[in-house]
Amino acid sequence: MNQTILVPWQRLADGVFDKKNGDIQSAYSADKKPKVRTFTHDGKLFTCMGIHWKPCMPEAWCHQLMPFTEPDPPKVPYSNEGEAVTFNGGKYRLGPAILFVASDRTVEEWRIHYRAIYTDGGYFTSEKTYHQFIEAQMERDQFKQGCVAGYTITGNVKTAMSLELAAPDFTKWAESRPDTKQSEPQQGQLPLVAPTPNVQLPSAIPAWRAAFKFNHNQS
Repeated sequence: MNQTILVPWQRLADGVFDKKNGDIQSAYSADKKPKVRTFTHDGKLFTCMGIHWKPCMPEAWCHQLMPFTEPDPPKVPYSNEGEAVTFNGGKYRLGPAILFVASDRTVEEWRIHYRAIYTDGGYFTSEKTYHQFIEAQMERDQFKQGCVAGYTITGNVKTAMSLELAAPDFTKWAESRPDTKQSEPQQGQLPLVAPTPNVQLPSAIPAWRAAFKFNHNQS
């Protein structure tokens, strides 16, 4: 059985909604061989040869860079183990595959993540409110079953979504575009106040997004 190592989720962040790539994600090299990128763990050099973007806790198949030896070792089926690679002008062999697994985000971090998906992922262009977006996620069969392709959806995710639905809803994108006149809030619909204090965002971001977003820098 392959070794499994749990690491902070930030190391596998994809840079799309988390604003920057994690060092393990940045070391993905399956499309760069024989040259590889690397990351360091416990003082050892590793490269990443595969990433599984699971909904809650992504995984990365990685290999330690070992001293180069001759001749070529026997091929390991369905693995990059034993392959010759280069890094910084040196030649290495890939060690046995090790699975690096991202830790679960906290409830607060999941709330930040889902708000980033909504505001930065284009979902607002469907003219759905944020509550409608969250409700659609929760209505999916995989969420009701508590798993996706056999992988558990964590309690932190469920708690984060419940807290987001308990907050005031957000107006539709069509009513909130910076280049159009703001419409009056509908009955029962209030402007959303960021649930964490000390939010610092660039002044160029429209007020409706500043009121909606968490501070990404807090994570």
